[in-house]
Amino acid sequence: MGEEDQRTVREGLNEENLAIFDVLVKRKAEDLDTRTRNRVKDVARELLDKVKAELAKLDHWKDKRQTQAQVQQLIYDYLYSDETGLPVDAYTDDEVQELAEVVYLHVYEKYETAANNVYAGSEGEGVPA
Repeated sequence: MGEEDQRTVREGLNEENLAIFDVLVKRKAEDLDTRTRNRVKDVARELLDKVKAELAKLDHWKDKRQTQAQVQQLIYDYLYSDETGLPVDAYTDDEVQELAEVVYLHVYEKYETAANNVYAGSEGEGVPA
């Protein structure tokens, strides 16, 4: 098992969720306590589920600026929300804005559709046992 596979198991995330988690903790990994890291893992999982559900409803989402903006806004709103988003005691408003943009760029690069993405068909579909 490779180092990245071991990290996937250790973090309890699949490859797809781990990519979002990594974006969200990139500059803060050393500063986050266990409770906050676990919250960010939940945010990464749930955000990706929301984004993929939205992409499943959109036809050729990358072709129109309006649908791109819709996905971008969904990501920002999700990360900024008091109920669903990143912990306010660990992330500033500016950090949330920046992270929303980075997550959007990741989604734009990796997802043609919810089902057609770089992770489709990989072993990262579920957390390894």
